[in-house]
Amino acid sequence: HHHEVLHIGAPPGMGAARKKLRTAIEALMGGRQWSQVVLGGFSQGAMMALDLALRLEEAPAAVIAFSPTLVDRTSWERAAALRKGLRVFISHGRQDPLLPIRGTEALVALLSAAGVAVDYLPFDGPHTIPFEALERAATHLREVREAGSFPTSSGT
Repeated sequence: HHHEVLHIGAPPGMGAARKKLRTAIEALMGGRQWSQVVLGGFSQGAMMALDLALRLEEAPAAVIAFSPTLVDRTSWERAAALRKGLRVFISHGRQDPLLPIRGTEALVALLSAAGVAVDYLPFDGPHTIPFEALERAATHLREVREAGSFPTSSGT
């Protein structure tokens, strides 16, 4: 029966939550493009960040997902095909009792197959964010910044 977990559609309320999340972030963006935004979160927040990143008209600069799992496989598979080269960092604990790591392994496989640039860090531990994952996330943020995704001003 564990296989069904990896094939569920969108959880109830996910679409509405995504709209609210998008509205909240756009209110903070101050006219910036999505390509200048890094989306990230932990657990359900990681899944929402990924869901939004895959569905936006324009890809964000990167995604940082601590302990996500695969939800809405069909939609994510379709959307990921348009996200080749998107940088996604994912970490997950091998002893996570809330979200078994196999869901993340399926997510990593799906994204990688679509050409998404996934950096995957499985670690020994539960449903948490270890220091190693924070360090790796910080490295991603530095690399995204250095890649020049963040123009300081327009027209220069």
